[in-house]
Amino acid sequence: MKFISNKPIIYIKFILAIVSAIVIMYFDTHHQNFFKMRSMFDRMTNPIYRIINVPYKIFDHIFNLCSTKLHLSNINQKLHTKILEISSDQLLFNQYKEENIRLRKLLHAPLKQDIKKIFATVISKNIDFYTSQIIIDKGTSDGIQCGQSVIDYQGIIGQVIASNKFTSRVLLICDFAHAIPLQNLRSNIRFIAFGNGYNHDLRIESLKDDVDLQVGDILVTSGIGGIFPEGYPVAIISSIIKKQDNVYQEVYAHPIANFSTLRFVLILKDNHHFIHENPPEIPKSVIQVEKKRFMELMQELK
Repeated sequence: MKFISNKPIIYIKFILAIVSAIVIMYFDTHHQNFFKMRSMFDRMTNPIYRIINVPYKIFDHIFNLCSTKLHLSNINQKLHTKILEISSDQLLFNQYKEENIRLRKLLHAPLKQDIKKIFATVISKNIDFYTSQIIIDKGTSDGIQCGQSVIDYQGIIGQVIASNKFTSRVLLICDFAHAIPLQNLRSNIRFIAFGNGYNHDLRIESLKDDVDLQVGDILVTSGIGGIFPEGYPVAIISSIIKKQDNVYQEVYAHPIANFSTLRFVLILKDNHHFIHENPPEIPKSVIQVEKKRFMELMQELK
């Protein structure tokens, strides 16, 4: 009987929780004061994030101290090898950069300006199937603003959605609330990819069956919208599913970045440099040159 009598109370608590959540979401969307309260709360919790990060730093320091001379020697050798590989690749990339400059002059297209970058450390992660966000140790005092794109050494990982004086919150591209304009590096086709949850491939908007896409195609930022600069790698097409009506196809792409191991990131400033108004038409001859160069690059990388 006691269990039965408590059921109405449970229902009332459940309804109150739902109503409270709706009210909070409304004020968060429509009232600036609520946004200030959330920023103040982020500032208050900032010391907690730093305290939580202390044990990891201590453990990392102890681990480095306990590393043997042989282990350090092996790491040093690997780093030297990596530097040589990167240096050799840089020579190749400089060659492509010069060719890209010539092609842009041919198209009468403006060169992309140098992008200022801010280095930041990830101090907290909130990554699961429903939410994919991280907190970094840079804020408005460092020049961070909402809307700035964030990358790691592999490519685009997300964008800043909230920032206070000392920390900022980054929405990852795998979050359900995120969408990013992309371009197929091989076929130059543009589309939008949507977050599909952590550890799940990005979902690309429904495309017609005759659109030129292949598994393994590299997807980069298209520059449309002005948030993300053009040409940064984002994902690789992992699967193409033909629908029963044979008119549309479902396309999924695996993010290049590894969100589970994020520790250091770069924030790209000056988003207004990324906006391209009325981009010029690309002549067919130039497209053929780009395709030929891309295939040569793929062969050399193999």
